[in-house]
Amino acid sequence: MSKPTINFYFRAPNPNNFSIENLFGFLIGKHSLKYNCRKLYTKGQFDVKAIFKKAKADIHHVTGAVNYLVLGLPGKKTILTVHDIGYYENPIHTKFKRLIYGLIWFRLPLLRARYITVVSEFTKSKLIQNFDLKPNKIVVIPNPILNHFLTSKKKSLNENIKILQIGTGAHKNLLKLINAVADLNVHILIVGSPSQKEIDLMKSYNVQYEIFKGISNEEVYQKYVESDILFFASLYEGFGMPIIEAQKVGRPVITSNFGAMKEVADDSAILVNPQNDIEIRNAIIKLMTDKAFYDEMVERGLNNVKRFEPDVIVNKYQALYEEISKH
Repeated sequence: MSKPTINFYFRAPNPNNFSIENLFGFLIGKHSLKYNCRKLYTKGQFDVKAIFKKAKADIHHVTGAVNYLVLGLPGKKTILTVHDIGYYENPIHTKFKRLIYGLIWFRLPLLRARYITVVSEFTKSKLIQNFDLKPNKIVVIPNPILNHFLTSKKKSLNENIKILQIGTGAHKNLLKLINAVADLNVHILIVGSPSQKEIDLMKSYNVQYEIFKGISNEEVYQKYVESDILFFASLYEGFGMPIIEAQKVGRPVITSNFGAMKEVADDSAILVNPQNDIEIRNAIIKLMTDKAFYDEMVERGLNNVKRFEPDVIVNKYQALYEEISKH
């Protein structure tokens, strides 16, 4: 008996976008024993022609960021993964832009797809709130921790504490971290492209920093190993992958006390108000000065990541694929 075929649909390749590609590239490798897996890519941010390309398959899975492709696929055979709706909720958009974007990117594809998977209960609640969906159509499947993240506990902290910051969009909250560490003996490792304002602020406070752009997955892993603490107190996240990446490596995490970040971290990270410099500063100082507390947070993190082990997540997706294959 031949294996069923799954078409996985991805956004156009871009060296600055790799989170979705890394996630599903890994999952496809796991699925390939049971299914014939094919990767299909769009040719731009909004590839109208791709909607009308009828690539046959037993199951169609739109992996995110190209939700509109669902409009050209057989709804009963299609799964759509939604990572977050932050762009839709951004208040800077005009009502007209929000209406059109919401219709093409969310409302119509969400109605057509057989199942919608989301990476957190937080994102599920946002979809129900904004698009009046039935809860039983939405399945929460978290992101898995990838295999190249190996545990590497620190025997001692760096004399000049290294704080890792993953991502540099405005919502990643680097400015608050910089304000919080003024006059502290720290060194910020930044993966991304900070703004000139952020760079100038670090210089004005004499904060040591390094910037890493376009680095590989293995190089990102090495930055976790090199660091002492992960700061990931964003203003908005659909999941918060760096939380579990840092915890798997064995680094304590400071993250936001709401939304998906609180959900992913549970009680295994220091939760702070991301708008409060003092809370952030106190959390950093606590980890810098209390090694017993530092070690406790490392152990809590290692226990937390068991929920996100690859086989657990693969089985959740395969259960959906089997459900579609039955019909």
